[in-house]
Amino acid sequence: MADEQLIARCCILYAKLLVLYPKQFRESFAEGMVQTFGDLCREHANASAAKLFAFMVWTFAETSTGAIKEHFMNPLSLGGLLARPSAWLPIALSLGCLAFLLSWVAFVGVATEQQDEGPAAHIFQLTMVVQALVVAFFAVRWLPRTPGRAAIVLLIQIAAAALPVALVWMLEHQL
Repeated sequence: MADEQLIARCCILYAKLLVLYPKQFRESFAEGMVQTFGDLCREHANASAAKLFAFMVWTFAETSTGAIKEHFMNPLSLGGLLARPSAWLPIALSLGCLAFLLSWVAFVGVATEQQDEGPAAHIFQLTMVVQALVVAFFAVRWLPRTPGRAAIVLLIQIAAAALPVALVWMLEHQL
């Protein structure tokens, strides 16, 4: 009897964990997943409490991972949009440009007004142009389909682009 109460509590916790999945996924699969989970708990509880505990830890970790993957596989979710190259490429370009600029300043230093712009400035400019083109492509492609989620991704892209621009602005006004 104590095992059934324990299994019932485990099933309740598992059902609550399934809230991490997208709504459409939960509506289709949650009931069967909870039923299967309860059956597997009963099998492990018959073996030993340690096996039940190990099964619970593994299942909860696996279910959490599955929920995250499900969000990224769905192209209409925010995670699904972030999985698109046109969404993550501008963010990666911004972060790469920021890393390049920081390493350039650390190793070479800041150019003075008398010096030519140099390769760092040209790389920065090219990166920003490519980034702007990819952001425009993303906006044209995804804003009409999923306006709310695409707007969030665009805000992330713009925030990422602001980082290297802010660094260049700070370096220019420091001199």
